[in-house]
Amino acid sequence: MKALIGVFILAAGCAFAYVDDSDWLGQMRAEAQQRRLEARERVSEAREARREETIARREGARALHEAKRQEIRARIDSARERRDFRRDQARMQRETAREIRRGLRRDWSRFN
Repeated sequence: MKALIGVFILAAGCAFAYVDDSDWLGQMRAEAQQRRLEARERVSEAREARREETIARREGARALHEAKRQEIRARIDSARERRDFRRDQARMQRETAREIRRGLRRDWSRFN
């Protein structure tokens, strides 16, 4: 008889636990969903941070590349200006020498 009463008490406890568990299960589902949403948010924020970091690195590399290109362009322009200056100096020397020879030929010519 004591065993039968114990079984009834256990059965009643299980029934109450089941009714109470339905509320508990809904609560657990809501908490699990909240944790999933928070995890998704953290993953999304981490992804956005990595994306911004990648963009910043890419822009830094692009700026460095552009600075190198400008430096090379400045060197090329400087070399071109030096070469043009030397070419003009050499041309002026040749023209001056040519004029001097022409003048000497005229001065020393027999057919004046």
